[in-house]
Formats: sequence, C-alpha cells, structure tokens
Amino acid sequence: MTKTKKEQLCPLCKKQYKCLSKHIKKIHMVENRKERLILNQLATGSMKLLPGRCPVRGCFSKVSHLWHHLRSHKDLTKSDQNQYMKIVKRRSALKALAELRASNPVPPMVSHLDLQELDFYPCTKTECRERIDVLEDEVKLLKRQLDRERRRRGPGTSAAAGEVSEDESESEEEEQEEEDEEEDEEEGRKRQVEKKRHLKQMEQQRERRLKKREKEKQEQRRQQQREKEQRHKKHDEQEEREQRREQRHREREREQREKKRQEQEERDGGSSGVSSGVSSGVSSGVSSGRRRSGGKRHKIPTRPHFPTRLHFPARPKFPTRPQLRSRPRFPSRPLFPTSPQFQSRPHFPNPPQFQSRPHFPTPPQFQSHFKSRPHSS
Repeated sequence: MTKTKKEQLCPLCKKQYKCLSKHIKKIHMVENRKERLILNQLATGSMKLLPGRCPVRGCFSKVSHLWHHLRSHKDLTKSDQNQYMKIVKRRSALKALAELRASNPVPPMVSHLDLQELDFYPCTKTECRERIDVLEDEVKLLKRQLDRERRRRGPGTSAAAGEVSEDESESEEEEQEEEDEEEDEEEGRKRQVEKKRHLKQMEQQRERRLKKREKEKQEQRRQQQREKEQRHKKHDEQEEREQRREQRHREREREQREKKRQEQEERDGGSSGVSSGVSSGVSSGVSSGRRRSGGKRHKIPTRPHFPTRLHFPARPKFPTRPQLRSRPRFPSRPLFPTSPQFQSRPHFPNPPQFQSRPHFPTPPQFQSHFKSRPHSS
C-alpha cells in the first residue's frame, strides 16, 4: 500500500499521521488485512460509496451514485456537500466493518467503531449521530493544528500566556465564544440569503426559458401558417392556369371545327351541279329497286360517291421487229477479234526438270479410292 502524501486523522485514536497504515498495524495491532484496509480508506476519504438513500433532510430518493446526486443539489454549498459526503463515507465504512464482524474473521477484529455506533449514542436518529462524529473529528483536527502553530511560534507566546491570569483567560474565552457564535449566526444568515438569491435566480432563469420556448413555438406556428398559405396560393394559381389552358384549348378546337365546317360547305356548294345529276339517277334507281323488291326501303346516300381510282383500258401489246426475232442469240464469229501481237504467240514447252517427273505409287490403303481415276503419268 502506498504512503499518503498528507497527514491523515486516525479513526481510532484521532491523531494525525503520514504513515497511517503502518500506525494502524504497529500501534493499534490491527492484524486483519480487510479491517486495516477499511480503516485506512475511512481516514483518507477513498471509501467506496454504496448505493442508498440520500442523506439530505427532506430528500427521500434512492440513488446508485450518491456523489453525483449530492452535486445536483443546488440548495447546498460546497462545504455542505463535503460534509454530507463524509457522512455517507463513514456510513459505508461502518457497514463494511459490521459485515466483516458478522463473517467471524480470522485474525479477529480489534476496532469497535461499529459497536460504538450501536451502543453509546442515546439519539435514535442516524443523521444526528453521523453529524456529531464528523464535527468531533473536525474539532480534534483544528485543536491539533492550533497546538502545532503554538509550538512553531516559540516560547514567547507561552510566556505571555502564562502572565495572563485565569479570570482574564476565562473572560477572553467567553468573549471569543460569543464572537464565534455571532460569526456563525452571521454566516448562517449569509447562507440563507445566498440560498434565497440562488433560488430566485433559478426561478427567473426557468421563467426566461419558458418564455423563450413559448416565443419559439409561436414563431414556428406563424411560419407553418405562412408556408401553408403560400402552398394554398400556389395551388390556386396553378388551378387557374390549368383552367385558362383548358379554355384556350377548347376555343382552338371550336375554331378548327368551325373552319372545317366552312370548308366542307364550300366544297359541297362547288359540287352541287354534279351531285344533282347523280342524285336524280340514284333516286330513279332506288325507286325502281323498291318496286322490284316488293316495297322494301333502301337508304339513300346524302352525298354522291366519287371513286378514288380511275379505271383505264388495258395497254395494247406492240409487235416486235422481225429482224430482232430472226437474229441469232450467240453469233459464230467473235465479237472482239484477236489483236495481231497475240495471234502468233510462241509455244513454251515444259521445262526439263518437270518432263521426267518420278512416279510415286499409290499406297495400298488408297488404291480402292483411285481405281475409278487412275494416276496419269
């Protein structure tokens, strides 16, 4: 175990030592290793905090991380938080010692802190007892620091103190106690004022935050309303554009139909002379057909039918010329006579190396294949 850098207060004899673990082992004869470890952790303040109830009066929350929970208490100052932390650490150390004692350890335990906690406190409230223990430790520590300071200043202060009579010293002590009480009361009032001011500031900040959130929500609602109106406006404009486009399209179609109807009327007026003769012939044929068919009605066409293709008579066959018919197809004489330079072309015989070419007989497996066409020498 490493030595501590500062002087720590022994939980058994309430004295300060640098080598506290060695002091506990050699002076108090604590042989149990677990007990020595718990006492050393209690003195150094490195005791592991167990999950439990918050020690602050009026707070009944059970938490797993007490240190974080105590830091979240805004109504406590840093000194109050440290005092409550000491209370919680002492409580966890006493609980660990009680559990170790219940397990009947070997070697046996020497300290009786957990038993003192149970036997010698008339008050039933654990908060009061823990607070008294913490305050007693602080008083003893301050007394030892005061003694050390007196020793450091030298014998002059002790001689001056010896000259003062007992009555004067008692009166001075009473005055000092009264001054200390007044100072404590003033500090308590200041703390109360600071707490009230802090709570007021917290309330103001909360109100400001709520107002800010309300403003943001209102602004967001206005923005959503504006966007909704813009969307509706765009939709209405688009619908108006589509209606105008449809109206223009309908007008265009109406104009085209009107134009086609006028063209058709003009065409019908130009062909009225032709249609009158055709209609008279058609009507006579229809009436005669009605008579023949025994009084059946036939639909009379309103417009005359004009054929799209005109039928002409067949084209006459023209006779071929007799000289072309009697002329031979392939003439006996050449169409292109041979030029004089190619009529007396010299004969080139085979060269001597190819005249006496050796004969290679056919293999027997291929003789049946070449029987129909024998090899020419």
